[in-house]
Amino acid sequence: MHRALFIGRFQPFHNAHLIDIKKVLKEADEVIIAIGSSQEKNILDNPFSYKERRQMIANTLKNNKINHYKIYPVFKRHDSKVKKIRLIRGISSTIIRDKIIKNKDWQSLVPKEIEDYIKKVNGVERIKKIYSSRL
Repeated sequence: MHRALFIGRFQPFHNAHLIDIKKVLKEADEVIIAIGSSQEKNILDNPFSYKERRQMIANTLKNNKINHYKIYPVFKRHDSKVKKIRLIRGISSTIIRDKIIKNKDWQSLVPKEIEDYIKKVNGVERIKKIYSSRL
């Protein structure tokens, strides 16, 4: 079995992540999704908990009929060799959080499942509250 490792913070999981996972599964039988900074939550760069991020990803992959994956937390950074992917211009979790703060369209950058989940856990309000507390 050929496995691939996909590492990210997924704050939140977005369309570029989903595209990358689909590409990875064309070359691998299974993708191991490692959620970095798993100990972090409720701060501007990491507003969502590991449990919330895991659920967002699982919801999205299930609705996209993707079954060959496992999700694990990563609590510390390590110096393993990593194949860098080319980022998709205009989509990043930082951009999404910034759009949320500025009341701009962020929904088009994430799968519907992520939009629904963020709304369900009051993620928009949490991100804005975290941001305003830093001012």
